[in-house]
Amino acid sequence: MALLKIKNFGPIKDGLKTNDGFININRFTVFIGEQGSGKSTVAKLYSTLCWLEKDLARNAQKESKFQKEDYKQIETSLYSSHQFPIKSCLEINSFKNLLENQNIPTEYLKNKEVEISYKGDFCDFLITYNHINIKKKCVLNEAKGYFANGADLELLKGFIDDSCNYVCPKITYIPSERNILTTIKNIDSSQSMPLFWTKEEIGSANSNFKNINNKKLFNKFAVYYNEKEDINYIGVKGGSRKITIRESSSGLQSYLPVYLIINNSNYMVNSDIVEKISKSKELISNMDFIQFFDTALRFNINMDSKGSAWTGGLEFQSEVGKKAYNSIRDVLSTNISKIDNNTKMYLEYVLKSYLNSRYICIIEEPEQNLFPSSQIEVLDGLIESTSSPGSKCIVTTHSPYLLSYLNNYIYAGGKYEKESDKNKKKILKSIGEEYLLLKPNQISAYELKDGEIKDIFDKKSNLIMSDAIDSYFEKSLIQYDKLLEI
Repeated sequence: MALLKIKNFGPIKDGLKTNDGFININRFTVFIGEQGSGKSTVAKLYSTLCWLEKDLARNAQKESKFQKEDYKQIETSLYSSHQFPIKSCLEINSFKNLLENQNIPTEYLKNKEVEISYKGDFCDFLITYNHINIKKKCVLNEAKGYFANGADLELLKGFIDDSCNYVCPKITYIPSERNILTTIKNIDSSQSMPLFWTKEEIGSANSNFKNINNKKLFNKFAVYYNEKEDINYIGVKGGSRKITIRESSSGLQSYLPVYLIINNSNYMVNSDIVEKISKSKELISNMDFIQFFDTALRFNINMDSKGSAWTGGLEFQSEVGKKAYNSIRDVLSTNISKIDNNTKMYLEYVLKSYLNSRYICIIEEPEQNLFPSSQIEVLDGLIESTSSPGSKCIVTTHSPYLLSYLNNYIYAGGKYEKESDKNKKKILKSIGEEYLLLKPNQISAYELKDGEIKDIFDKKSNLIMSDAIDSYFEKSLIQYDKLLEI
């Protein structure tokens, strides 16, 4: 579980006053609050730090503009088996650029009392006024060095889950203004980076459109993709008429990007290791692809190796390292059938910090422009996207319907474990799908108001606090009672 503390950053002042100020980023985390309360700020900041952690885990910063000269001095130590702080290794101006990419005002960092603390699986970040600290915490080398020295591949089974908690995530940020992309096609990075990234994700989804299983929205509208025109069509189930997404309702325009992105991301995350490598080859130019995997395997197989598997001069300490390199070369040569299951397991292990193997979805207002029953279908899809181990969904919302149904799923999850087989079937019939059976320790819920963040998940009832859901309904009833008295 990732942890995030925010104080004196934009609309967030005191932040969370419990749990030492740390928000638990859980399997499903929801933020509610009025407009301007800071929900999007929290979500965007989390996604920025999550992306940065992924970049550091891949050791990709040496290729990025986030580089600082003294970072070169510590990059070879990044994968050591000891915890250590790295002070000022990243320029504050570069971090400001990352915030600007997410449309977060950089003025927020000018507050001398600002404090942002992120605790992830691979490293921790501490951001204060004009200063960034990083502490790497993930132990990668001990097991890998052991295997590099010739241990049996079968022994990997005992290390895959224990040697390092960090598993590379597929990260998507889906902004509230996403419906613009269904009407305005040519969005570039200079106009809005979040929209540009979303457009790229939609493009990736459409390129994989044949692999999306259920091509229906709300069990009523069929989704089509015309590759030649590069446009999505919507058709009523059972009918022959199709309309472009631009001609469809605002609700469909808002939901289609969400639908495409989460379905495509799930497909990519749950693919076989060979599929993932092959897909990476399609997405990355051949030379960059070779360098990408050369770097990955250099750190994960043979720390003392020199040269490159493709340029020559590489000395292997064991047949294990040699076999893994040759397997990658087989994939590059499209001889995928040569990779046996034992080698697949090895590749899954050594490349888990590089190839996306879980999904993190950050989404603003999934309920946007949707009728309540449709909102629940969107919620169900988001929960399903967290089914694979380590996957997460972070939601900002104004919808009491989403909170109410989350409570239903949490209650059903707790009840399911205690009931007879007969009643378990009744529970599943009531909620629809087994993946909707949520456990209390998988949910976090927070309300943002007047610069504070309040934990609204009640540990006694194991439900989201009812007053956070019912308060606005109660106000309407009180108003109605007063009107009756007139």
